[in-house]
Amino acid sequence: MRSRYAAYVQCNRGYLLKTWHPSTRPLDLVMEGPESLQWLGLEIINSSENRVEFIARYHADGKQQKLHEVSEFVCEQGQWLYIKGRHKDREGILEKAQKPGRNTLCTCGSGKKYKRCCGK
Repeated sequence: MRSRYAAYVQCNRGYLLKTWHPSTRPLDLVMEGPESLQWLGLEIINSSENRVEFIARYHADGKQQKLHEVSEFVCEQGQWLYIKGRHKDREGILEKAQKPGRNTLCTCGSGKKYKRCCGK
């Protein structure tokens, strides 16, 4: 988890894709450059065998924001691979799942429509 956070800070798409499980990995990853997004820190809230709950703080659009997520990983051939993440809201309650619209971009940041990416 920490190495993936560092890869986001460094805009290292190659590492992020390499550590993403093939079953959920996007073909490419569109990332915000350091000029528009500044990462401020990572706080691990909880972790278990294959899950990590964290808060990643960042500065964007002139204000400080946070990403609160529970990420799932799987270990294959000694390598931990990211499977998926569920976002949490400010109160720590999982956001209600909403059916994405037909033209909604995928939340993984691939730049693709959800239905053609993680919504398969």
